[in-house]
Amino acid sequence: MIKITMQQMKLIKELPSKCEKIIAFAMIYLSSLFADENEEFNAKEFTLNRLTGISERQIERLINDLIKRNYIKCIYRNRLKQVQYAKRKYNVSKFPNRYALDQLMPGGDHAFYQFQKMDTNVQNLLSHFWTCYQRYLNVAGLKPSRREKENIRKFSEDIVIGFAV
Repeated sequence: MIKITMQQMKLIKELPSKCEKIIAFAMIYLSSLFADENEEFNAKEFTLNRLTGISERQIERLINDLIKRNYIKCIYRNRLKQVQYAKRKYNVSKFPNRYALDQLMPGGDHAFYQFQKMDTNVQNLLSHFWTCYQRYLNVAGLKPSRREKENIRKFSEDIVIGFAV
């Protein structure tokens, strides 16, 4: 069960832009799905881009803002590894960025909003994310932006097609 507490909801609502709010929600979402025993999780800008539709450059800037606000803490970012291929001597690749929730860490506060944890190997992560985000917006009393409305609409079309087949 993935929970959002009153403290987390208040912290997300305090953020100035809708993009920061959705990235903060996405970080809580990824943490609840993929965090290890140390409460650390991997989050690539590419993954956040696919989930939210926000450009990777803007995501980098927004994550920097969240780190400065102490909402999340960076374990490491942009660590490089060398991968050898047969045609080239070497190619440089990146490890996924590793984060942990700081102020966004759920406290002892009672859960204000909950959604079912899913099996990420079976279900579509994108559809599940937008369903959870839409429910969060409804519970928090926030209005979705134009981009968020479009993504929610795409998700609802996927559900209709999914059940019709």
